[in-house]
Amino acid sequence: MTEALASKTCTPYRGGIPPLTREQAELFHAQAPDWQLAEEAHCIERSFRVRNFREALTFLPNIRELTRV
Repeated sequence: MTEALASKTCTPYRGGIPPLTREQAELFHAQAPDWQLAEEAHCIERSFRVRNFREALTFLPNIRELTRV
């Protein structure tokens, strides 16, 4: 896998696509050190904490922009 994580786009899951192998997930994790390798090692994940609901609503458009395809 030579493709950089930053060059990929998010696509909604539609089924039939196998999860990443541990090796693939580890390669992506190396490119995103602020993220964590999930316990089952099939994906990388990141949690964000906000102080309150208002802050969450302000933060949400940032996530939507990142996942727009």
